[in-house]
Amino acid sequence: MERSFYFPMMGLVPAFKNDVFVGKGFVVHARKWDVSIFDLYSLVAKKHTLRLPAELMQVFLGQVNLEIETCAVDFPEAAEILERIRLLLYMNGIMPTLAPFASNYSINAYAGINDRSGQFREKLHQDLREGITHETARVETWPHELTFSCILGSETSADVTDKALQATSDSLAMWTELERRQPVLRAARKAFVKAPLMPDVSSSILHTWQGIESLFPTVNAEVTFRTSILLAMLLARFEDKVDTFNKSKKSYGVRSKISHGSQAESSMEQWMEAWSLLRDALKSVMLWNRLPSEQDLTMHLVGGSAF
Repeated sequence: MERSFYFPMMGLVPAFKNDVFVGKGFVVHARKWDVSIFDLYSLVAKKHTLRLPAELMQVFLGQVNLEIETCAVDFPEAAEILERIRLLLYMNGIMPTLAPFASNYSINAYAGINDRSGQFREKLHQDLREGITHETARVETWPHELTFSCILGSETSADVTDKALQATSDSLAMWTELERRQPVLRAARKAFVKAPLMPDVSSSILHTWQGIESLFPTVNAEVTFRTSILLAMLLARFEDKVDTFNKSKKSYGVRSKISHGSQAESSMEQWMEAWSLLRDALKSVMLWNRLPSEQDLTMHLVGGSAF
């Protein structure tokens, strides 16, 4: 039986028109109320099923302005759905972010639960007086991503707009079907979504390139040249093929130096270049409605288009 899971998203700002955006397969809620430490301590005292400390929840919630609600049979399935949603949000220009935990109730539902459950109910804002109490509901939480470096870039934004949400909503079922037909896309998706959460920039670049290389599993010789050619053909609708080829060769060179230990430090620009290549490759997969094979891309290069 499916149920709702709510993922607070750190750093993002709701720029959509209403308090709630209802998408195809998910719902986004703007945060309305502060959750006090007394609300969280009362959840602990009343033995709600919290799987992370109240103090840690308080730290994370201080950076949360919205949450994404998914519907799933269990938490692992809900987390998978969230990853697909983030993949598509990032494709639509939203900055990489962190979902530190999930709960079975919205932030807006357990905000005020301490006073609402006791004698101070009437002192609450009138819109907080009605809602769940310790007697009527059991709040449950699951830790999800507890550490990361939030990587910002000029190509991404913290403002979650109606346009980005609608594009994500329209594409979610399509991406799920693409992963079902071509499971290799799941590995690329996981690398794309997880790379921004890694605290070490160099490790994140390597993880991003694992995602890029997973798209071309048959490439095992002249990797730099062939991968760059294939990316140039795959991304042809986004940018000039020569520009993509040169960008890919340069980024792969950074990846090689990191993996061989000859690069002391990696820059944010190098990170964004690699991550943008993977992002645009996955956007191209959406445009083609499939991941073209190496043979298809090669035929397209020589003029015998398979698309």
